[in-house]
Formats: sequence, structure tokens, C-alpha cells
Amino acid sequence: MDRRHFTLFAFSVGIALMSACSPSIHQQRLAQVRNAAIVGFAAELPANPSYDGSAQGAVLAYDQLVMSLHEALGWDFTARATLAGHPFYAKSYEQHFRDSPLGPLKNTLAQFSDDLYPAGIMWSDHVKSLTISERQELMRKLDIDAMAVARIQVEPCSEYETEFQSRSAYQAKLAFEVYDKTHPEPIWEDRWVIGEPSLIANHGDPEQLRSRYLEAIEHAYSNLIERYETQR
Repeated sequence: MDRRHFTLFAFSVGIALMSACSPSIHQQRLAQVRNAAIVGFAAELPANPSYDGSAQGAVLAYDQLVMSLHEALGWDFTARATLAGHPFYAKSYEQHFRDSPLGPLKNTLAQFSDDLYPAGIMWSDHVKSLTISERQELMRKLDIDAMAVARIQVEPCSEYETEFQSRSAYQAKLAFEVYDKTHPEPIWEDRWVIGEPSLIANHGDPEQLRSRYLEAIEHAYSNLIERYETQR
């Protein structure tokens, strides 16, 4: 391959990679949305024996995403407690654990993990497994125009160790999807959201860890909105 052909090939590959990493947004269908709910949510955190705040952190992480989307889009969102208490949604939530290979043990294990699973909210992998008709029925029962699913991974992005302590900054990666009742594919999909790093946390300080995890997650939410705005 001569230099000119190689340059064209490299340019084509670069364009393809940029397209794959860009959000997919259908503005006309998004413009029809007036109310929505985040029906699936999960945030995976680094394992750390010093951290023990997943229940409170899960609520804060979920509610912050609701607030960020409401402020950016103007949509009315079903409150977390209202969603978890909805009879049809609660039934689907329970069905998820009954169908799991681990059964009810899956929910018990989640309660003892560091990961963030808001109580009564379906995990993102459960919602992703729903059929088109199941998604549509869920939206009809909840009386919403659209449903969102978020899956977050928080990982250390820089680490500092001394003889006496270990510290890290953290970064969150977010995969986000929105579905409406009229189309089988997402009307908004962004699988490559990466937030700015958090400030540094001492591994042995649970409160500082919680704050930095949530800071990293909030940075990912900010980048999600920024990427949305650039595609408008």
C-alpha cells in the first residue's frame, strides 16, 4: 500500500471510529417526549473494603441523573419512590430476580456489594433484556412517553501509593439509552460517555471515597449532556 492509499485508509478508519463513538440521537422523536422515567440503573464501583455507603450513594447517583436530564431537556421524570412503588413496575422488578439463575440471592448479594443499585429500581441489564412489546407495555402502564436506561462503571484513573496510604482519582464511564413507544431502536443512545476525573481520595476514608465516586459519576452526566448538545 503506497503512502497516499495508506493515508486515505487511516482517515477512513478514523472517521468510522469517531462515528461509532458519537451519540445516536433522533431529534424529531425526542422532541415529542414530555415525560419519562429512568427505569434501569446500575453503577459498578471498584471493590474497596473501606467503602460502605452503597445504599445512600445509589439514591444520590440516581436522583442526580434525573435532575441533570430534567434541567437539560425539560422532561418531567417519574420520581424514584413513585416508580419503585408502581404495582406493574414492582412486579417486573420482582420477576427479574425470580428469573435470575441466582434467584432472590442476587438481590441479597447486591445489598452487600459496593455497587450502586437503588432499592426497587430495575438493574440496567434487566431492562436491556426486555422485548420491544415488554418495553412498550411498561411505558403504557407507567403513562410515560419514554424510558431511559443507564449503566455506569467507576474505575481508578490514577493511583498514588506511599508507605502509609493509597490514594486514587476516579473516572466514570456511562452507557445511556432512551426508548419511546413507537420505535424498536433507541431514540438516544450514547455508549461512550467518559467523565472528567474526580479529585483524589484516600482509600481508607469511606466518606471521601463516596464523595469522589459521586463526583466522577456527576462528571459523566455532564459529559452526556454536552455530547447531546453538540448533536442538536
